[in-house]
Amino acid sequence: MKPKELEFVSKHNDYQRFHTPIIKSLLEQLKEAEECKNNAITPFICKIFLNFHNSHLAWSQLVRCLSELDCLASLAIVSSFVLFLMNL
Repeated sequence: MKPKELEFVSKHNDYQRFHTPIIKSLLEQLKEAEECKNNAITPFICKIFLNFHNSHLAWSQLVRCLSELDCLASLAIVSSFVLFLMNL
């Protein structure tokens, strides 16, 4: 038996979902807030991606340089370890 203010929403294998008028109101406010957030953030995200795309060449060069430095640093570590082992 359910109270009159509860409205059946959905049923799953293990449970049933009910909403009260307060929950329905809060859900509507949440949906409006999420839509407002998405409307505010979308232009910002688009601008970031556009700026990234416009400077794609610079980012690619940066990644190549960093990967080369990483490789050289790893080789230096390994070679110093090998020299250490040779001196034992």
